[in-house]
Amino acid sequence: MKSCFGFDTFFATDVRRFGDGGIFIGNLRRPIDEVIPKLEKKLSDEAGREVVLWFMEEQKDDITKQVCMVQPKAEMDLQFESTNLSNPFGYLSAIALAVTTFGTVALMSGFFLKPDATFDDYLANVVPLFGGFLSILGVSEIATRVTAARYGVKLSP
Repeated sequence: MKSCFGFDTFFATDVRRFGDGGIFIGNLRRPIDEVIPKLEKKLSDEAGREVVLWFMEEQKDDITKQVCMVQPKAEMDLQFESTNLSNPFGYLSAIALAVTTFGTVALMSGFFLKPDATFDDYLANVVPLFGGFLSILGVSEIATRVTAARYGVKLSP
């Protein structure tokens, strides 16, 4: 695979194994928009299957090197499928975690330590704490979605 890299695209100086793919450390020789399609085609032809590649930068001491990550597309798709939580088990897990979180908030507020507590005590002690928790979670989710939309990153529902 190292033979696919060259002076006109990406000059690889070091190679490290990464799953069924590899990490190629080197120097980007042209703008990334020109390099990616060329390298994807060359690497896919060499590997005999479709590959996915992306670039990062590696900072070591005062030297910055570009890093090209190469992975087979089938392996990436399998990884995404195995981490998909949009199934009945994922939804059941989300509900269980929400109930557990609400129970933890109730314990932390001291609600269960009062033997004569009423529902009004529950509302006064637990709901503000849980509301704060939900507010922080909501603001974080909104900020994540706005940032992802700004940079064109697709998020799961």
